[in-house]
Amino acid sequence: MPLRTNLVFWLLTVLVLVGAIVSISERSKVAEEVSLQKVFKDLENTLQDVHKISIKNREKVIELSLTDKEWVLTNRNNFIASQEVVRGLLLGVSELKLKEAKTSREGLLPRLHVEDVSKKDSKSILLVLRDQKNKIMAELIIGKEAEQMAGVTGIGRYVRKPDEKTAWLAEGNVEAFLDVNKWVNPKVINIPKERIKQVTVIHKNAPTMTVVPVGGVSKKFRILNFPAGREIEYQSDIDNMAEGLEDLELEDVKQFSTEFLDRKGNINSQYNTKDGLVISVTAFEDKDGEFWGHFSARAKDNVAKSILDEAEGINSRVRKWVYSLPAHKYRYMTRKVEDVLKPLKKNTAK
Repeated sequence: MPLRTNLVFWLLTVLVLVGAIVSISERSKVAEEVSLQKVFKDLENTLQDVHKISIKNREKVIELSLTDKEWVLTNRNNFIASQEVVRGLLLGVSELKLKEAKTSREGLLPRLHVEDVSKKDSKSILLVLRDQKNKIMAELIIGKEAEQMAGVTGIGRYVRKPDEKTAWLAEGNVEAFLDVNKWVNPKVINIPKERIKQVTVIHKNAPTMTVVPVGGVSKKFRILNFPAGREIEYQSDIDNMAEGLEDLELEDVKQFSTEFLDRKGNINSQYNTKDGLVISVTAFEDKDGEFWGHFSARAKDNVAKSILDEAEGINSRVRKWVYSLPAHKYRYMTRKVEDVLKPLKKNTAK
């Protein structure tokens, strides 16, 4: 190859390399600048103007609003929300930073769970913040978490704005819960097993089930009027009836109406404590297989003022509501005598 041709070849090679380096440098600079941007640039300065929050996926919806300086669940009859959890969400959204553009291809969005919420089998979550006049302040599709992401927080989520095609990896954490019990103080009642003197369960088409402590140092319970000739299958099924109100937490909630008390399938239970508190429970299973209960409290005569105050406090908190209950707690509150007995042996003719 002639010397002149050789020099031209190497000169072109150098020019291509320099161009590539400049291009990479420019892209890196742009990426760095983008990565410093917040998903919503001015939101942190206007958080006080947020008055409504909507969170939804394909199946569930959570709606919150600021009423008299207090956040409530509007689609749960204004049940009081946890102010701390709401503040955490708003701060999380305002602090989200763009980290890396991932894809603009519609077919790849479901992999990151940032497809449109209305799509069949979508796994995305749509978050919308509005002001007092219902004007949208921020709108974001929230996808799955990013694992082991490098950065200040080490936490990331895939996100996309509904009016944009590009999905991004964002640095930060947004807890957009879709379960009601994540947005409220889930405590309903807490009556420790050690306080229980008697539990009575009344079924309309079955014998009344009453259990009391065995006595002494034993923590076990026994059935009153135990049926002759029968045997207990599991003692724990009797003992844990006394745990029905211990650390009881809601899963969902709705407003109470007197119609609830007239349901055909209702089961009524009563918990009596050793110090004179009485808790009445009306419970049922709905058509979707969820378990619900309404609670009320009263104090017996001639009890300590603390018990009177406790009953009043419970009623002020629970009287207006019907609570979705954990399945195991519902079972503790509604057992039948037959549920805890060994099956009768069948007679076999010889």
